[in-house]
Amino acid sequence: MTGFCCASALAMTCVFVTSTGPTMRNNRNAKESVADSDESLVTQARQAIVQRRLKDAVDLATKSIEQKADVAEAYTLRAVARQRLGEFAKAADDLTESIKLKPSADAHLLRGLCRSSLDEHAQAIGDFDQALELDAKLIAAYHHRGREHFKNGDMKKSIADFDRFIELDPQHENDCWERGLSRYYAGQFAKAQKSFDDYNKVGPDDTENDLWRMLSQVEVDGLATAQKDLAKHHPRRGGVFPLLYDLYTGKLKPDEVIARATDGAASDADREERTFYGQLYVGMWFVATRDNPQALTHLEKTVAMRSNNYMWYVARRQLDQLKKPAK
Repeated sequence: MTGFCCASALAMTCVFVTSTGPTMRNNRNAKESVADSDESLVTQARQAIVQRRLKDAVDLATKSIEQKADVAEAYTLRAVARQRLGEFAKAADDLTESIKLKPSADAHLLRGLCRSSLDEHAQAIGDFDQALELDAKLIAAYHHRGREHFKNGDMKKSIADFDRFIELDPQHENDCWERGLSRYYAGQFAKAQKSFDDYNKVGPDDTENDLWRMLSQVEVDGLATAQKDLAKHHPRRGGVFPLLYDLYTGKLKPDEVIARATDGAASDADREERTFYGQLYVGMWFVATRDNPQALTHLEKTVAMRSNNYMWYVARRQLDQLKKPAK
């Protein structure tokens, strides 16, 4: 499921800030000339980000900082570029400097995203808290904080944030698939099923969503009914998902899915992705059929394939639940 993913409000703010026009340089003193130079570098850095020349943007923002170290926007622009380059720790450091100079909700939002990518989920939540204190209408912060609470294992807070996110912007009622996952792991299976039904309205071709709808329905109506309802949908997503659909509708066995998961893979990355999803959803199949030892085997293999994919955190959450001692 790709679903809705809020674009960074900070990136939009930085990239599309209204730039100043050409300046007259006659009769300017030296201090003004330096200021013009700084402004020009910041403008060039912003333009470089728009043009996806990210390394150039880093260099231009760095020059601006060197000329006038208290330029908060230069730190922010360098952070935006570094975040897009995957340099999350450096981006977070730049945002810390920007926040010291000029605190803003957008800066906290982006630093939270960087910290999330660094697996610093408690710190990310703190940034989203600060963003909302500075701007209670910054709905993206509710969405991202809900994701972080899920990763931290707090389903109650995760659901509350997704609920608030949707309350503030009802157009996301259908595309917030993450709320369905939080509801599932909170034991709210009927509500989880509704979330995945809702997502089907905007993502009717998403076989992965259909699998989660079935997994939720299993807990409400039982396996046979859930399989019958899944059969009404037809697999349209590629990769390993047609095989998983056949598994979940009773046409294939788990070992057949694993054996054929990488057939036709176009690259190493594609092969890795097929393996990841194959192990994850074969593991979830065994959860649905109450074969916990087999579920553990496949989910442990999934979690061993470490990534920042949101579904990796789902696999870890499920694995943690299976390993909990029975009460």
